[in-house]
Amino acid sequence: MSEYFAGQGRTYLEKRTDVHLVSHHQSDNTAVATVNQAGRIVARGVGTARITVIGSNGMKTCCTVNVLTEKTLVLDKTALTLSLAEQYILKASVIPEETGITYTFKSSNTAVVTVNAGGRIVARGKGTAIIRVITSNGLTANCTVE
Repeated sequence: MSEYFAGQGRTYLEKRTDVHLVSHHQSDNTAVATVNQAGRIVARGVGTARITVIGSNGMKTCCTVNVLTEKTLVLDKTALTLSLAEQYILKASVIPEETGITYTFKSSNTAVVTVNAGGRIVARGKGTAIIRVITSNGLTANCTVE
């Protein structure tokens, strides 16, 4: 299932390749997000909506739309389990989109994991560490790594 984070009033196009000949789109919460039959999703209000796409063959697929009012820092993972020397690139984005944002990544325990300026996490030892991401406009988010 896909998941989208949207700013209020934004429009997105949901294109599904896993459903043959789409016959119907629907939202379970039209106060949050609406979808037309072309798959165009419009964020209407704060909250979460589930968009269902139904194919002509009866197959269904869904995506979740989370509509936010204020700027939010979103990480692609909030928890990770890595083996020794395993790497992962943590992706961060501000929603709604904002240009010129820079991100700083910091590890609470560099004996457990290190992280570089691009978000590449490397497992260095056993234990737990928190990767803290801070944006140039003051937003923060954490990812716990074991």
